[in-house]
Amino acid sequence: MDSPVKDGKFDNISTPCYFDDPLDYDVPIPFTVQSGVLDIAITNSSVENFVNNGSSPDDDTEFQAKMMGGKRLITSIGSNFNTYLRKRIQAVDTLDDPYSGELVIVVNPVMTKVQLAQPGEVQGLTFENVYGVNDYPPTSDEYVGGNESNKYYTSWVFYKPLTVRFVSSGSATGYKYMTFSTHYDGD
Repeated sequence: MDSPVKDGKFDNISTPCYFDDPLDYDVPIPFTVQSGVLDIAITNSSVENFVNNGSSPDDDTEFQAKMMGGKRLITSIGSNFNTYLRKRIQAVDTLDDPYSGELVIVVNPVMTKVQLAQPGEVQGLTFENVYGVNDYPPTSDEYVGGNESNKYYTSWVFYKPLTVRFVSSGSATGYKYMTFSTHYDGD
């Protein structure tokens, strides 16, 4: 599979996000990929609330990300992501209880790993203010930060989208389809 961007280079991406209270801004959903299973890592109470409430992902956030490479085909959904989808469907279809029907992966996604650029590594830059002149050099030539606990701001994003089908009595076809994707600069 050809990558939409070159590995090791920075690109702008837009991917499903949630609002992280401790960081005080939107960040990509912390997907995990292991043995073909796509799941969501519960890294803090903000992620836990996002999953358990089936919150709508923020899809208007753009990030600069370093393409780390590696592509993984997804064949199933893990327990946390399953919980999230069932709660999200409950909200979308205005059900009294979480969706209990069958979830079918219609389009198997391919995931790739990225590392978010951290404008804070350059004094005076923020996600909103991308230009600055200051007295000190950047703390890193790659504008990345983080530590082991936040996995150096790495995240799995969609190289190919995921589409899940679920039964919906309010649909003309009897089904609805939920799709998650990542858009790369130039898409």
